[in-house]
Amino acid sequence: MRQHRGLTQQDVALRASVPRRKVIEIEQGSPRVVIETYAKVAHVVGGELSLAPARRPTLEEVREIFTDED
Repeated sequence: MRQHRGLTQQDVALRASVPRRKVIEIEQGSPRVVIETYAKVAHVVGGELSLAPARRPTLEEVREIFTDED
């Protein structure tokens, strides 16, 4: 989204008031970035965040993983 809008990492960092390093970490998928930083960056590039609760797989889903013979 950043590149599609013609923004550099530095542009996004300045507009979001976050360090450029955090923009880099977000683009690399780093787990060390807090949700507030994701929200600021998403706002700058015109994106949205949606959160989905984590869930554990069902026993049937686990069985499918271990019995799949593709």
